[in-house]
Amino acid sequence: MHSNTRHILALILFASFFASAATLVAPAVDDKDHGILTAITVDITPGSGELVLRLKSTTVAADTQESMQTAFAEAAKIAERNYNSYDYFVHFDSEIGKVNGPSAGAALAIMAYSEYTETPIRNDFIITGTINKGGAIGAVGGVKAKIDAAGANKSFRVMLIPAGQTQESGESVLDSIFYADYALQKYNITVVAVSNISYAIAIATGKIEPPKVTNASDFIPPEYLSAKSSEPFKEVSASTISDSEASGQSSNLNDLHKKAFDRLIAESKMQLSLGYYYSAANTAFLVKNAVLTDQFRNMTIENFSAIVENFDSELSQMRFAEKNATNWEWVATSQMRHNWAVLRVSSIKAKLASNKTITNTTLAEMANDLSAAMGWFEAAKLLNTATYERQDAGSFMPEANAKEQAEKYVKMVEDTVNHTVPFDQEIMNHLNSSKELLAKGDYYAAMMDVSYSHAYLAVETILLDNISQADDAIASSSLYVSGMMNAVMHRSHFANENTRAGWADLFFGHAFYNFKRGEKNSEYGSMVNAIKLAALSDSFQAVSDFAFGNAFITPANFSLITLAPLEQEPKTPETISTPAPQVISIDTGNTSEASGQQNDSGISTSITVKPDSNNSSLQIIAGYVLVAILAMIGVAAFIATRKAFRKPEDLDALYAQGKISRKRYEALRQKYFPKQKQAETQDVEAKWSEQFSAPQVQMNSKKALFKATEPKHKKRIYKKAQ
Repeated sequence: MHSNTRHILALILFASFFASAATLVAPAVDDKDHGILTAITVDITPGSGELVLRLKSTTVAADTQESMQTAFAEAAKIAERNYNSYDYFVHFDSEIGKVNGPSAGAALAIMAYSEYTETPIRNDFIITGTINKGGAIGAVGGVKAKIDAAGANKSFRVMLIPAGQTQESGESVLDSIFYADYALQKYNITVVAVSNISYAIAIATGKIEPPKVTNASDFIPPEYLSAKSSEPFKEVSASTISDSEASGQSSNLNDLHKKAFDRLIAESKMQLSLGYYYSAANTAFLVKNAVLTDQFRNMTIENFSAIVENFDSELSQMRFAEKNATNWEWVATSQMRHNWAVLRVSSIKAKLASNKTITNTTLAEMANDLSAAMGWFEAAKLLNTATYERQDAGSFMPEANAKEQAEKYVKMVEDTVNHTVPFDQEIMNHLNSSKELLAKGDYYAAMMDVSYSHAYLAVETILLDNISQADDAIASSSLYVSGMMNAVMHRSHFANENTRAGWADLFFGHAFYNFKRGEKNSEYGSMVNAIKLAALSDSFQAVSDFAFGNAFITPANFSLITLAPLEQEPKTPETISTPAPQVISIDTGNTSEASGQQNDSGISTSITVKPDSNNSSLQIIAGYVLVAILAMIGVAAFIATRKAFRKPEDLDALYAQGKISRKRYEALRQKYFPKQKQAETQDVEAKWSEQFSAPQVQMNSKKALFKATEPKHKKRIYKKAQ
C-alpha cells in the first residue's frame, strides 16, 4: 500500500476516537512546494469560549491559530450560535509534523458549522482557502500541488478552491492550466471555485451538488456603454478577434491549448458584445501572440531570421495618414505601436547578429517579441485609417505647435525615472519609445507613449507607499481605482460626448472591466491593472484636451483624488451642446435580497419631458408625474402579495453568490418551493487574462505584504492538552 494512503488511513482511525468531532483532510504544501495532506479534527462543546490545541507530534504556527478564531466565529454566525458559549478542541496531524499559514481556514469553518449544527460533511470532500472576516474565502498558494495531493489519495471527488484562482499561468495564455479541467481529466475530481463560506458549507454538507461545469462562464461584467468617440476601435477589435481565431484554427494546437484557445476567443467575443472594445482586442491579441510564439520557437534559426528580415522590410514601408481633427489620436497611436514594433525587431536583430550561442530560452524570448511586434503592426495599420468627427474640430491644434509641451512632458517623466529608479520595466520601455517618437517629430504620439510611463510611475508609488502597507490590500486598491475613476468622470471634457477622447474611453472601459472582476473574485492583480488603466484614461484625456487648445494639466495625480467608492456605474456621456429630453423613470419593483436586483414582478415606466420655458406646462407635467407615482404605489401594493421568486433557480443563484443568508435561503425555499427538488447552483469563477501594458500581479494572499491584524474576539488561551 502506498505510504500516503497508509498515512491517511491512520489519520482516519485516529479521528474515530473523537466520536462526536468533525474531521476533514486539508491539503497543504511542504517546504519544497510538494502537496501533502493534513488531518484536522474539531470538537466543540459547551463552555466559555476557550480554544485548546491538542498538540502531540504536530506544531501549529501563530497565523494558523489566528485563522481558527476567525473560522469558528464566522461559522457561529452562519449557524446562529454564540461563539463565547462553546469551547473548541482542535487537533492537527500533518505528514511533516508542522502546520503553517491560514489556508485551512475555510476547512476549519466548515468543521465548526458541522459541529454547531450536527450536520455531517460528505466523505469525498476537500477544500483549500483562507477565511476572512465576513465569510469571504481568500487566496492560497500551491493550488495545483494541493490538487495533486488530493488526487493521489483517490478518496476525493469534490474539491473547493478560492474564486480568482481557477488557473495557473504559464509561458503564454494558452499554457495556463485550468484547475477544473486538470483535476477532472487526471483525477476525476470536480473542482469548484467559491468566494464565500456559506456556499462552501452548502456543498460540503450536501445541500447543494457541485456544478458539473465550472469553467464555462467565469465573469460576465455589466454592459459598458462606450462613447461614440471610441466606436472606431470597435472595428479594430472585431478584426483582431477574427484574425486571432483564424490563426488558431490553422495551427496544430494540442488538446489543452485548444481548450484554452476556444475559451479565450469566446471571452473576447463576449467582451466585444458588451462594449469592452479594448478588453476584447487585448484578449485576442494575447491569443494570437501565444499561437505565433509557439510556431516561431519551433523553427530553425535560419528560418526565424528570414521571417525577421522580411517583417523588418514590411515595417519600413509603413506610411501614416496626415493628422487632423478627425483622426489625430488614431494615427498617433498607430505611430506609437509601429514604433514599438520597430524597437522590438531591432532588439531581435541585435541578438541574432551577436556571436553568442542562441539558447532555447533566448529563442523563446525572441519568438515572443516577434509575435508581439507583428500584432502591434497589424493594429497600427488598422488605426491609421480610423476617423471620428468632433464638433469642436476648429479648435484642433496643429501637431507642430505641440513640440514644446511634448518635450517638457517627456523630460519631466525622464527626470522622475532617473530619481526613483522604477521596478516596472514597462516604464522604461515606454519612455524610450516616446523619446524616439519625439525625435521623429511625432509629438502627439510621444505624449501618449510617455503617458504610460507617467501613469505607471504614479501607480507604482501608491502601491509601494500606501496599498502594500494596508491591512487589506484589495480593499485599499479598490478605493484607489474608484477614486481615480471618479476623478476621470469629473473631468468636464470626459463627461461631454463631444469632447471625450476615444482612447480615454477605451482605457476607462478596460479599467471598469478589471475593477468589477477584481471586486467579484477578490483579485488583487485585477485591481492593480484597473488602477493603471484608470490613470491611463486620465492621461490620454489630458493629451486630448491639450490637442484641442486647452492647457496641459499633469494627469494621474493620486494626491488630489478622494478615496471613495465608485460614485456611479459608467454611462454614456452627456451631449452638453444639445440638451436631451429629460427622462423620469419610476420603478416600483420589489427589491430582492440581492442588493438592487429587481424581481420579475416589478413595473417600470418612463415619462419624457421636453425642455419648455412655459411654467404652466411644467406644472401640468408635474401633476402627471405625481398621479403616475401614486398609481404605481397602488400597483406595487398589489404586486407585493404575489410571489417574489418564480423559479427555484433564481433563489439558488442569490444564495450561491452569498447575497442571502442560509437561514433566509431555507425560509424562502420552504415558503415558495416546498415540494421541488433543489436545483444545482453554479458559483461564478474567474479566468486569468492579462493587459499587455499592465501585467497581472501574482499574489498568494489578499495582502500585498503580510501584516498581522488584531483578532476580533478577546484573546484566548492556547494551551497544550494534558
